[in-house]
Amino acid sequence: MHTPTGHVTQGTVLIAGSWLEVIFNPSFPYRFVHMLLASASPPRSWSPGSRRGRLLKAAQDPGARVTLRLAVRIAAVLVPLQIVAGDMHGLNTLKHQPAKIAALEAIWSTERACR
Repeated sequence: MHTPTGHVTQGTVLIAGSWLEVIFNPSFPYRFVHMLLASASPPRSWSPGSRRGRLLKAAQDPGARVTLRLAVRIAAVLVPLQIVAGDMHGLNTLKHQPAKIAALEAIWSTERACR
């Protein structure tokens, strides 16, 4: 969708020529990994909060303590990965859709690239 490939033009109509190329376009790996990591965000946020609430009510609950530690450790690994994946996705978008990045960064007039 954002980096279209695998399509065939018939007159003014675009038709999928190769579904594999349509699905696995140049931005697919970045978008897939970024969204896969993002899908872990709600449990990553909800679980530690609920376990902490449980520990406030029952401080000696070993299950809540173990679950809280596990959730914090998972978040400690996934949050940096999400940041890296998001940055790589942004760089891929800059390569294929520089106008989109310019709009996201509110660059409304033409400038010389910083590269």
